[in-house]
Amino acid sequence: MKYCPYLSCPHRKRVQSPAEFVGRVTVCSDCGTPLVDTEGEAVEGIHDLVSAKAGPYRDPSAHTLAVRDDDEERARTDKLVGASFIFGALLLLFGAAPGSIAWMGAWCAAIYGIVRLVRGFSAARRKN
Repeated sequence: MKYCPYLSCPHRKRVQSPAEFVGRVTVCSDCGTPLVDTEGEAVEGIHDLVSAKAGPYRDPSAHTLAVRDDDEERARTDKLVGASFIFGALLLLFGAAPGSIAWMGAWCAAIYGIVRLVRGFSAARRKN
């Protein structure tokens, strides 16, 4: 069991005791404070909090912003990977003999690049 040591934690103010968490949790979901292992440390508490962050499920707007940032990053990555595959495929197509394995591999890379590029642009358009 882990406990929140922050004396001004919203949970502590509400129920007059430190918040308790299972072992795999590392920060308080109410105030973002790193958790301590013993209840004694938590009861004694800390007065100042360096990084007070609420969990994203406590603040829906923060979760929405985080998801939007992830979607933008994913769309940007898809566009970059797609363009890179298409460019590499074009280089292979110009250097390979038609019908060879390299030529067929280049077409596969080009198709994959087109799929990633379309997915990136459609995700960017969907965001707007």
